[in-house]
Amino acid sequence: MKLSFRGSSAAFYFWLIHHLTTLTQAASSAPFEATWSSATFGPDGPWHAVEVHVGENSKVALYPGHTFQSLVISTDYCKLNSSNGCYAPKAGTYNRAQAFQDGTGSASGIQYKPPLHEWMAGMDVRGTLPTSWVDSIALKSAATSGPTHQVENVSLTLVESQMIAYPGGTWYPAFVGCLGTGAAATVNQSFTTSSYPINASLIPGALWFNDKIPSNSFSMHIGSVSSQMAGSLWFGVYDQNRLIGDVWVADEDFVRSPITLKDIAIDVIQGASPFDFTAKSDLLAAGNTSIANGLPVAVD
Repeated sequence: MKLSFRGSSAAFYFWLIHHLTTLTQAASSAPFEATWSSATFGPDGPWHAVEVHVGENSKVALYPGHTFQSLVISTDYCKLNSSNGCYAPKAGTYNRAQAFQDGTGSASGIQYKPPLHEWMAGMDVRGTLPTSWVDSIALKSAATSGPTHQVENVSLTLVESQMIAYPGGTWYPAFVGCLGTGAAATVNQSFTTSSYPINASLIPGALWFNDKIPSNSFSMHIGSVSSQMAGSLWFGVYDQNRLIGDVWVADEDFVRSPITLKDIAIDVIQGASPFDFTAKSDLLAAGNTSIANGLPVAVD
């Protein structure tokens, strides 16, 4: 069974293109396509994920598209969250102690602990506030002879004990972290410490600043496992092959420019329907006239 969800006049299908700034660098830079993991992840998908190396010893797969910092799941996570099954090791986890010993990763005196809702908007996330961290991230090109770009001192958040609370009240552990894809016209995150400020790198901003890509931008399409469509993640350009229909353009960054969602529809496009219908529309405002003109939403 495949379900198609429609909103307004544009079909997003997990399509996201984000132009962070129009500034360009010298001609020596080139657009960069990230490598995707050969495995897929998630009980609600499965979904494709991008493969990166964090520090010297941690190869992990991450869902791309998080604003600002990247979120990585720590090696000890499943020791604390095993009661309902823990699948994080399939995607790879980050060894905080080993990274500190290797001299690549540390808190660098950053005391800021990001709020839980920044991890997963719209979901009830519970646990202690996570730890801010910095380490290098290496991204290998999807091209056969393409480069491997390593970004130093990347802004990270460590997922060490936090869990997702589902509507029924049961807590479940996370299974994949998130790859940060920067923020509008921003190269790094600046943090105040007890001694001196720390600048933690954002991936597209750092690549652009160091003349590796032509613009501080990214485009992402998550693809479809069931349709055997690979994911697409480019830095410094957008993938024209993933543009279908109208394109939404906004002056602000993608989380601060709300889209007016006009309707929600469910169409069963493959397989047997789990419902007593195969297509139904007008689900958003049904029984609620206060949102008849649409509902402002942001891409997460």
